[in-house]
Amino acid sequence: MKKFFLLIVCALMGISSYAQQEPNRLIVRDNMGQAHPFHVNRIDSIAFATVEGTVAAEISVEDVTIKDEAKGTKDMVKLAITRTPACAAFQIMCVKKANADRITTDEYAEYTFKYSDSKTMYYQDFTAAEMTGFDFAFTPNTDYTIVTLGYDQYGTACEMRKADFHTPNIALVGTPVVKGEVTDLTTSTIEVKFTKTADVKGFAACCFKEGEAQKQFEMFGAWMGLTSIGDMVKAWGFQSVSDTTFVWTDMTPGTKYEIYTVCWDINGTMADVDSIPVTTKQRGGEGLAEVSITIGGSKYYEEWDAFTQRIIFTPNENVSVYHACIVTDSLCQADPNFVETYLKDQAKEGSYEWDLYDVDDYEWELYPNAKFVAAAVAKNVNGEWGPVVTKAFTTPEVADEIVPASDAAMYAPAKASTKMDLKRGIAPRIKKNAPATQIPGCSPYIHVKRAKKGLELIAR
Repeated sequence: MKKFFLLIVCALMGISSYAQQEPNRLIVRDNMGQAHPFHVNRIDSIAFATVEGTVAAEISVEDVTIKDEAKGTKDMVKLAITRTPACAAFQIMCVKKANADRITTDEYAEYTFKYSDSKTMYYQDFTAAEMTGFDFAFTPNTDYTIVTLGYDQYGTACEMRKADFHTPNIALVGTPVVKGEVTDLTTSTIEVKFTKTADVKGFAACCFKEGEAQKQFEMFGAWMGLTSIGDMVKAWGFQSVSDTTFVWTDMTPGTKYEIYTVCWDINGTMADVDSIPVTTKQRGGEGLAEVSITIGGSKYYEEWDAFTQRIIFTPNENVSVYHACIVTDSLCQADPNFVETYLKDQAKEGSYEWDLYDVDDYEWELYPNAKFVAAAVAKNVNGEWGPVVTKAFTTPEVADEIVPASDAAMYAPAKASTKMDLKRGIAPRIKKNAPATQIPGCSPYIHVKRAKKGLELIAR
């Protein structure tokens, strides 16, 4: 690094003699990718300095109150802040914990403070300061974080510190409680009956795979302005104001889930979140797991110049999970083991739309007048693989049915990504939960596969 700055000094010495031919701007780019430009003619000198030790402002949260007219309290955090010996000053802010968790480096902390309203510098320690004047109202029963950024005697932003705290809840009116009872379970559905007390103004419930709720909140909470998991459940889940029975569908067989519920009183104050663990029933048996393949008819969609072939994969009663694909015949000829290796690839286990459980009846966008192989392999309830089942077929040169442009709107698949993947010999599995609509004249189970397209700190 020193060599780098020495080169800058040498360059500046040369610029004074060749100002017309040489660059006249010095640009320093930091680790966040931010540029710091200087006009060379306005630079008096460049110097190096050494600062020993940590430059930070340590935080200790002593007490938290929330605005409550009944108690006469306000939003306030009582805290102590102690600068390290090398810390000349610090900046401070209070944010939701979900936002603070995204500030993962000192560089990002400097960037955050630079573009925030929290620019006041404090040059003293505090033993019992009251922090007020927040530009937002505290939400009851919610996690927040105090963040500080230390500066040395040269005004260099150095290290951040964080301290989390939890706001107290406002007293609930009455006893708002919602009880959830699992009333029916299948391999793909969860039915829950919700019964509320009279003090519940409303409630919400949302289903997550076991352990996923916290991950989802950490991923989307800050971005969506959610303050807590309860806030997320209220925003994402179904809501009701009366006793309700709700059914979650399209669940994965033999999988652990958690039903999160949250309710609120007449004033809108949320009670604590509750959760119900539940596991869907396992599919399949202990016998031979096998999938049969049926090749259906073909269609041509004039408006999109799209040729599709209907293919049906049907698992037997022993299948717990299965994988399926369609590949070009030439790829199978070049590598006879490709299909089995591809279908049993452990790296794909659990990925979206890879694990299949029920009949898969779809139209695939393929080339006309070309040879393909449909393939599938399944596991039974004990995790034992059955045989790899293949069926070779040739798409017709002319489709069995022509769908005129006037009828094709909203039904035909986007063709680009599918045909690009076909050049590699593999027809991709398209998201079947995308808005693929029913094709006119077909059963409700036939769908076209769509391509993936200013704070105040007062010492007390």
